[in-house]
Amino acid sequence: MMDNNVQGRIDDYLDQVFGPYEDSPTVSELRIEVRHDLLERLNDLTEHGVADEVAYAQVISSVGDIASTIAELAEQDRTFDEGRTDQDPAPADTTTASSDTSATSEASTPEPEGPADQIPQGDTPGEQWSQNPPCWSQLYDDVATDVADAVGVGLDSARTQLNWALKQAEDALKRAGRWNDRTRERWEHANMRANERMQRANERMQRVDERTNRRMNYAASDLRGSDFHGQALPTSSFTASDMRNSDFSSATLTGSSFRASDLRNSRFDHADLTGANLNSCSLRNAQFERTNLSAASLSYSDMRNVCFVGAAFQGTRATYADLRNARFNDCVMEGADFSGSDLRGACFDGLALNDVTFNLANLAETSFRGSILHRVSFHHVSRKSVTMMIFDDTTMDRATYMSLRSSGYEPLGVRVED
Repeated sequence: MMDNNVQGRIDDYLDQVFGPYEDSPTVSELRIEVRHDLLERLNDLTEHGVADEVAYAQVISSVGDIASTIAELAEQDRTFDEGRTDQDPAPADTTTASSDTSATSEASTPEPEGPADQIPQGDTPGEQWSQNPPCWSQLYDDVATDVADAVGVGLDSARTQLNWALKQAEDALKRAGRWNDRTRERWEHANMRANERMQRANERMQRVDERTNRRMNYAASDLRGSDFHGQALPTSSFTASDMRNSDFSSATLTGSSFRASDLRNSRFDHADLTGANLNSCSLRNAQFERTNLSAASLSYSDMRNVCFVGAAFQGTRATYADLRNARFNDCVMEGADFSGSDLRGACFDGLALNDVTFNLANLAETSFRGSILHRVSFHHVSRKSVTMMIFDDTTMDRATYMSLRSSGYEPLGVRVED
């Protein structure tokens, strides 16, 4: 529903922009059209749930720089009015023309020459007219000629004035047509830009709505035994929740947070936990078969007896975690960090470990049977741990071997490659 306060602010804005040109009829018509379009856009935004301030800002910004257009329209109206006032000739003075015509007629009428007693006199009146008859036909012909000449002059003047008026009207129509074309082009361009901005805003709002709808918040909840199998819940929050015996298998949980949650005996088989936060969680006896843990964080978590069969540890951080008796069978180990973790009894048999870090870790009875170690760091691992590590049929590069030697003990059963 449209807010009357916002509508009033739009009217105030239009008064400010169009007020200096309120005497121009063209500007007044443009103001009515602009107001109608702005109110329609405002109504559309408010119906889509946009806040009043945001809707007002978007509607005003859609107008663009219209001040120059308004000034140009007002100037054209003013120029047109001045030209019409200066160039329109005064109507012909019909009284004067009539008087001139009468005068001409009077002047063309022949007056008898000489005094009346000079007219030839006969013995009788009949004899006098028969001897000198007056020339009335010639008199009528002269008067008719003068009248026709006067009428012709008047018609020529009227025709000239009419042609001038038609030319002025034609020029005015051409100017109006050019102005309409320019105004229409500018208006269409401004409307197109406004529609593009509106479309981009709608797309942004749609993306925000999609993220909001997908991102769920289960923080500090009791969700024991929950079933999230196959759910798409990226960037969701499960922080500080009790979720023992829950099923997250095949779920999409990228970027989600489980920090400080109880997830004992939960299943994450085939789940996508890329970039997830599992710090300080209780994950004892949880299952991570074929789970994607790339770039995930498992630091300070209790993961005793966890089975990571075929899991991806690419860039995974599991520092200072309790991983006693954990199984890493058939896992991908690249760039993982287990610094400071308790890995006693853990199994890394038959793996290819690249750029993996075990600095300060407790590796007593940790098995690397049949594994290949490249650029693996064992700095500051205690000599006691090294003596208890299992390297049967293990292959490593010289850098990894020297890292083990730094503890003061030479490991047995190791093949060193150059």
